[in-house]
Amino acid sequence: MNSKTIQLCLGIVFICPLLLIFPTQAFGELTAPPAVVSNPTPGQAPSAVAGLDNLILNGDFEFTTLPPDCHFNLSNAFATENISNITFWGEAAEVDLLNNGTGCTYFIPPQSGMASLAIHRQEFGLQDAFCFELASPVFEGVTYTASFYLMANTEFSPLIGSVEIGLSLDPTSFGTFIFSGSGNLTDWTYAEYTFVAPFTANYLCVQAGPDWAWNSVDNFSLDQATVPVSATHWETLKSYYR
Repeated sequence: MNSKTIQLCLGIVFICPLLLIFPTQAFGELTAPPAVVSNPTPGQAPSAVAGLDNLILNGDFEFTTLPPDCHFNLSNAFATENISNITFWGEAAEVDLLNNGTGCTYFIPPQSGMASLAIHRQEFGLQDAFCFELASPVFEGVTYTASFYLMANTEFSPLIGSVEIGLSLDPTSFGTFIFSGSGNLTDWTYAEYTFVAPFTANYLCVQAGPDWAWNSVDNFSLDQATVPVSATHWETLKSYYR
């Protein structure tokens, strides 16, 4: 307890017990901004933890060693080293981590948390791409729902374009196409698709679509879908308890 705290205790005796038990909370002091790692060390990105239902680790790009800023044109190696649980491998190798909560002029603020990621398909075909690590595999024959948000910017590329989602056994390969989504220039667009996994996979992968375009993406989710019980199955279940 410093001298200012002691003086305050002498003047207002009823606050002392609170200060002794909760010296920082008493004045609402914060140790770090939400979703920002204090004193990050490059190359030691903290591992993300998936939500109760979401299998994707770091689906909103919050876990990173990079300080809040507008990080443009990151190489695959650098982005992989400093953004947790994601492997970047696209030939364009120029992803943008926008993690200061603003969208960095070209986009609106992130859909979730403080960070979003922008990916690009270049004029002559090279594209950004990456794969998310999953908390557990996607199993063949099981129904899942994948979703994410996206928004386009045409200042440097003329088209709205699309973002494609795939399943893969390899973190450096797109794997099998599952679905794609297209956004707009003014707000976040929600893209969702329910599918039966065609094989058991360890990664959900993302790449810029075939058009010359620049899109920001955020808040990816992959959940095991809730499949309604059919009337026939319900009658079968009830028969066990008759």
